[in-house]
Amino acid sequence: EMLARVFEEAAPIVWVRVNAFQLESLKAVALRMLLHSPYYVSDPAELADGVMVPGETGPFAFGGPVTILVCRGNRGAFHLAEEVKKTAGKGRCSAATSAAVVVIREAEEALEGANAAPLSGHVVLLLYLNEKTFLDPGGAVARLVQVAMDRRIAVVLVHEQDPSFGGVPFRNFFQQTPRVLLQQPYKLFNTVAVPLYPAPEHRTVSLRLILTSMGAVPCDAGPLQRRWQLLRRRIAVARLVRRRPAEPQQIVQP
Repeated sequence: EMLARVFEEAAPIVWVRVNAFQLESLKAVALRMLLHSPYYVSDPAELADGVMVPGETGPFAFGGPVTILVCRGNRGAFHLAEEVKKTAGKGRCSAATSAAVVVIREAEEALEGANAAPLSGHVVLLLYLNEKTFLDPGGAVARLVQVAMDRRIAVVLVHEQDPSFGGVPFRNFFQQTPRVLLQQPYKLFNTVAVPLYPAPEHRTVSLRLILTSMGAVPCDAGPLQRRWQLLRRRIAVARLVRRRPAEPQQIVQP
């Protein structure tokens, strides 16, 4: 009877067998079971905020100014950057402070504009991987990714999982990405991409993991954890310095 109420009388629960995302699927199952248990049937308000489990991905925020660069030709990237900024302002941190330190700028203007304002604080380039990522007319996205890496700017990869929004298997990107970005010194896909899932509970985890990739720390992190995150950021920059080419190589479309 319980199985029928949990799995047959409500919308299907999306199951994702990937680390933190699997925890969210388990939480959804547990919540439905609790809601049908005798105790909570009489007092469902106690579960209005859902359930928490050890190890789940909590809210994250930045400890200082962050600039997110987005390519104009990377369709959907601006909307995603806005989602990331909004997520940085949620949780147990000061929402106003966390959101205020995030600035979204167009990559072409910031990296190649003649009158561009100088970049300050921590800077990242958000690359939204979908079926059209490197197929923009003129190849501006690939060019700007290369320019960003030449300038030692970390590239944060986000892989769309929903086919209705251009999600494709990751192997497709090796076919559409210019060869120069796949080879030394760039090796673009040596960086692990964050999967972006459409289900609300899984999307929240995706957005928080994107924040982590950009250098954010848990809202309840202590001084030691914040220092460790800063050290990780400096190590990432040092790696970019070591692999930076003496002369930028020319992008050749595949």
